[in-house]
Amino acid sequence: FSLFPPSWRSDVTIKEDIAEEIARVYGYNNIQATLFPSYQAATLTVDQKKERELLENLYQSGCDEVMNFTFIGQNLLNKMNLLEDHPYRDMIYLGIPLTDDWAGIRTSLVPGMLKTVAYNVTRKNKRLSLFELGNISLKTSKEMPLEEKRLAIALAGPKQVKSHNTHSADYDFFDLKGVVENVFTCFDTSFTCESAEESWLQPYQQAHILVGDQKVGLMGKVHPVICDQFDIDVNCYLAEIDITALFKLSDKKIIYQEVPRFPSSERDMAFVIDQKVSVQNVFDVIKQENVEILKDVKVFDIYRGENIGADQYSLAINLIFNKGNATLTDKEVDNAFNQVLEALQTKVGAKLR
Repeated sequence: FSLFPPSWRSDVTIKEDIAEEIARVYGYNNIQATLFPSYQAATLTVDQKKERELLENLYQSGCDEVMNFTFIGQNLLNKMNLLEDHPYRDMIYLGIPLTDDWAGIRTSLVPGMLKTVAYNVTRKNKRLSLFELGNISLKTSKEMPLEEKRLAIALAGPKQVKSHNTHSADYDFFDLKGVVENVFTCFDTSFTCESAEESWLQPYQQAHILVGDQKVGLMGKVHPVICDQFDIDVNCYLAEIDITALFKLSDKKIIYQEVPRFPSSERDMAFVIDQKVSVQNVFDVIKQENVEILKDVKVFDIYRGENIGADQYSLAINLIFNKGNATLTDKEVDNAFNQVLEALQTKVGAKLR
């Protein structure tokens, strides 16, 4: 049969409209609610679960989420005193940009985060712990750019304000490193640090973040000159992490080990090394020795000053030994201790104090 709606019902054009009219006249309340059977209910992917866990982790770390504009301009990059060949400048430019400040698609979350920090600080909101999880676009030889997910973290100003029972304290590099460590716990991945030389970061207070030999991020204190350019009158610390890379690197099996039933043995070692030798270099040398009973190494003192050469420093570490299946003997611990000491003396010129 055929149905012809009246001339004043121009909205009735398809069969679904007819069904809706019948349901309306019959009464929606008379129709029993049913669910269409789903044989493949939607579930979150592994990456989506990790991303939600990451966001929750950052909230628990006391950080507030921000969302910056995807487009940036050369004026913002000029404020960072970047060289002309800096990777941040290698943007994909719009054919007809709305303004010069939105000339191209961002290649990093850092410029936008600096702008957000400056916006807050100049409006007297100087106690900041912020993060942004967003995408960047990188040029490729293909027609379409490569899109990667990045995480930017910013800490600025005081982490604790002065009151009747507390002293004021500002954020420092190790507060930023602590937040970064929390991020890596979401991916069940450890990282190491390597000195960096970014012009917009403070010398000797910046580091590349590495997983194995792969660089996956950068963190450090924003250079005072750059802070002045942005009218930021408090200390500011920034980190940027390649989340896309962490998704790939975190795909590994979890290995469980029995809790040691026998007591551990600890030995302390203090030695003088050249200023150019980093703590990470020392850890790498110890790791290369592959001492079976050495379970952990911790730094408990770094000293520079009297009785130490100007181009040297004293490093004190704590070595923890455990055999796992038996009680250690003094000879076993002495042999392992001497193996570590000889390696440090040979490879980094350590002198035992």
